[in-house]
Amino acid sequence: MAVANCLTTGITLACSDACCSGGINRIWIAQRDDITSVTRGVDDEVTAITMVATKVFYEIQFLDFSAVLNESTTVENNNVSIDQTIEFTEPCWSDTLRQRLQELLNCCCGMVVIVEEMSGTTKIIGDPTDLKFGRVKMRGIEGTSGAALADPNQQVITLGTFAAKLIVEFTPGAAGVPV
Repeated sequence: MAVANCLTTGITLACSDACCSGGINRIWIAQRDDITSVTRGVDDEVTAITMVATKVFYEIQFLDFSAVLNESTTVENNNVSIDQTIEFTEPCWSDTLRQRLQELLNCCCGMVVIVEEMSGTTKIIGDPTDLKFGRVKMRGIEGTSGAALADPNQQVITLGTFAAKLIVEFTPGAAGVPV
């Protein structure tokens, strides 16, 4: 049995590393079957995505400062399980929103999600060609009409996957998302 290297170098921080703002700027989603190949670099970062002809990633707009990307890792019996979620809020219930959410619910083969953080870094969640990076699916929708006039009327959408590898960077950045 081969033994993996536990650590190959230390962790260093530059002063600028401490200035990494939180928040999500943009989200794009594509159906898993619409992606033909994913090219990875030496550190598993995604350097390119090839789509089926005429298929694209769709941008998902959301309420400002409502989107969050979370990653929670557990290790049990030397097995790694990483819960990765994307959560965002859509204002007001409408039939158009209901139709888009139903499409996400019906996407049973999975999705790939690209997230641009406020810091400018772009991450990719899910991979149709490598199950270790997971298959993103709808986890849930929490909607409320609110009770009082000042209450929010909104839907909170949660997408997620369980993976065996941590979220990686999408190095082409926002400009490289196939839209």
